[in-house]
Amino acid sequence: MQGIPDDRARWTDVVSVVLLAAWFLYLLLAPTVGFGWIESWHNEQRAAQIALLAATALGFCAMALDRRYRLRLPRIHWIVVAVFALGAISAARTKYLDAAYAELALHFLLLILIAVTAAAVARNPERAVALAQYGALLLLGAYALGVGVRYAAAVSLQRALDPDVLLLGYANPRFPSALHALLIPLVAGLSADPRQKRPVRVLGFVVLVCIWAINLALATRAIWFAYAVCLPLLWILLGRRALSRLAAFVTASAVVGAILYALVFRGLPVWLGIGESFQARSLDQLASGSNRELLIRSSLQAIGSAPWLGIGPMQFGAIPDVWSAHPHNWVLQLASEWGLPAAALALAGTFALFRRFVKAVSDRPSQAASGVPFVVACVVALVYGLVDGNLVMPVSQTAGALLLGGAIGVLGLPREDGSASGPWRSARWTLVTLAVAICATHLVWFAGRTVASATHAESTSSRTLWPRFWSDGFFPFRGP
Repeated sequence: MQGIPDDRARWTDVVSVVLLAAWFLYLLLAPTVGFGWIESWHNEQRAAQIALLAATALGFCAMALDRRYRLRLPRIHWIVVAVFALGAISAARTKYLDAAYAELALHFLLLILIAVTAAAVARNPERAVALAQYGALLLLGAYALGVGVRYAAAVSLQRALDPDVLLLGYANPRFPSALHALLIPLVAGLSADPRQKRPVRVLGFVVLVCIWAINLALATRAIWFAYAVCLPLLWILLGRRALSRLAAFVTASAVVGAILYALVFRGLPVWLGIGESFQARSLDQLASGSNRELLIRSSLQAIGSAPWLGIGPMQFGAIPDVWSAHPHNWVLQLASEWGLPAAALALAGTFALFRRFVKAVSDRPSQAASGVPFVVACVVALVYGLVDGNLVMPVSQTAGALLLGGAIGVLGLPREDGSASGPWRSARWTLVTLAVAICATHLVWFAGRTVASATHAESTSSRTLWPRFWSDGFFPFRGP
């Protein structure tokens, strides 16, 4: 896979590398030790994400001045423009304009993050893949090590196991699982690569086994559902040659992980006499219902009330008597908030992009093999998002954008050829840069105002809840 044929390092390369390094540190620190910035774990993760999105917007605006960088940017399809146009019209009709346009700005800046990642990866795809795989190994390994330390501490103190042993930087068991689901294909690809050194491959497999055991103990179901659907589907679409080794390592690590869970979280606590309440809770939660019926019904009612333009971005959190601020399904969320046409276009664009991924893998199997883990991760994210809110939560949302950008950059999807010139090309880039600046400004302003409201509410012990960017995700206008 070849990048742009200009090997001279430029300042744009430095900017893109610094930005991606900052995003990696975000994924490493946000769900583990945090930043010591905001007391609420979720608010801090979202605030740090918005700060980095603003920095990425500034970097993108500067990079747009470099023609060589622009040539590596993925071409923006008309479907993307149409979806955001419909979203902007939908937002203009809502009562809470600030929140609606903040949601729109968030997704637009995530689109910019995808473009920046794709352009940076296209510079040197082979090196980018290696860095991504080792980075994923570090992220999963750090989480597994943290759980191991907590587990050892609980055993030494003769304390019964509880969810705190498994949760680093999260209050909800589903949130770490959402990130793990996206990183597993990269580590599996590393372990399945015969060119890697044996210690690295073994370490990758051991980390995967630990992660599967942890997720079974967390009693999260979406990650198992996502892989049960994706692996057979991708086996058919990508072909046995492209997926067989990766699928074998994922499946084998999951089986061994289940055995490890039975030994460490079920057998060992009983043998040591520290109780079995933890595993009883896990099994009960796995077998329990998910209470998604109300969310599906509320989504369908919202779609029925405004089928063409939706109730407005982020407005699901203002629906009375609904226990969640989002439907836990990205298709229903788009349809209910942005409208059925926007959701249909988004689905069509997603299928078209995936067809290009499949074509790239089939046309250049030896060159495109390194992009397969990225494609698997993207499909897992979409399937996972049909039953949970991984595309809403800040950490897994960020990881999904980075991996999609990586897939585009590695597989070398069509970009601008650079042959056209004239006022339209200059005007187009001027408009894109202006849109990025406006979105970043509004998002940062909204974030600052909402954080201030949340801080005041916490200081006065109010039960006021906040928009989906913050805390539980409900609008303050709904009241307690």
